[in-house]
Amino acid sequence: MIELTAELNISEDLTAELSDNTEEIDAQLGELTIVGVSSWNGQTGDVTYTEPTVPTKVSELDNDAGYITSAPVTSVNGQTGDVVIDLPDAYTKSETNALLSAKANSADLSDVATSGDYDDLSNKPAIPVVPANVSAFTNDAGYITSAPVSSVNGQTGAVTLSIPTVPTNVSAFTNDAGYLTLSDLPIYQGEVSA
Repeated sequence: MIELTAELNISEDLTAELSDNTEEIDAQLGELTIVGVSSWNGQTGDVTYTEPTVPTKVSELDNDAGYITSAPVTSVNGQTGDVVIDLPDAYTKSETNALLSAKANSADLSDVATSGDYDDLSNKPAIPVVPANVSAFTNDAGYITSAPVSSVNGQTGAVTLSIPTVPTNVSAFTNDAGYLTLSDLPIYQGEVSA
């Protein structure tokens, strides 16, 4: 807002002349020097008013607020690069509304749906401890746990098997094949020549 304060004595002739030439005066107001005005927008003395140039395009203004001027799009409907959207790629408003109505509202979801924490799950099943040994299970199917043997080496009934003691020295064996032993060799005394 321009504030103009002045004490001027304007004759009726000058007022009429100014009123008749308003368009011409408006055209010449690009730079206006007013002398004898007590104040102009808070300035005193001889004040020169220059009409500012108002930008006609947003691009002529300084982006001092840092508004986003462009944003890269990486893909549209799974397409990348120069994307052309055909009618099959777009949904109508009614199709979009139908798809959105099928979605769950996040306020209606249980805690586990957003946390993923098993402890947030309600009505959790009891998970039994699985034994490590088969003998810990109940044999409700009646699987065979032992089978009677009708005979072992010709013996029947309760047969006891004994494992014989195996000698650790050759000398404990009986030489029933008649192998030569050291005591069976004649003793030779003398020199052996080649």
